[in-house]
Amino acid sequence: MSKAKEWLLDSSEMSIKEITERLRYASMQNFTRVFKQMTGVPPGKYRSDWRQSGG
Repeated sequence: MSKAKEWLLDSSEMSIKEITERLRYASMQNFTRVFKQMTGVPPGKYRSDWRQSGG
């Protein structure tokens, strides 16, 4: 999950779908569920919150 966080913050051109595929999750829905369980927020919100904070 640390790699997913890194890609979400550092690779703004990389879509969540692409991150899902690179991490070899069966589906984007599955990745989103696991990500939210571990971080408390879905990946899209994680990325947008970081951008809003001045990331």
